Amino acid sequence: MSVSTSFIAGYIPSSLASNIKAVDWLPQNDLLAHKDIKAFVSHVGHNSLYEAAYHGVPLVAFPLYGDQHANAKKAEHFSLGLTVDFESMNAQQMFETTELVITEPRYLFISFPSFDICFTY
Repeated sequence: MSVSTSFIAGYIPSSLASNIKAVDWLPQNDLLAHKDIKAFVSHVGHNSLYEAAYHGVPLVAFPLYGDQHANAKKAEHFSLGLTVDFESMNAQQMFETTELVITEPRYLFISFPSFDICFTY
């Protein structure tokens, strides 16, 4: 997998921890398939929702517009993850929500048949 950091080079803080890799782009599906992925912070567009469910990666849903709010509700309804409100959340809430989806057993699943989350409720 080839990744580039040229586009974001001027935005990476020097204090960034060595275990964090900042890149312009990478194949999301490959990332979600990696054995060490613990959670996925996402805007929860359709592809993000389905790919996370397919790979069994818990979500921290960060909906911004359009179908993303409905997708975030689906993620919560099916215990795929939790939603944070981008307008009111702070760093502590983001940390706590991410920690919860990683550690709470109801969000830990092997995989979820993506066709099931297409149904409305």
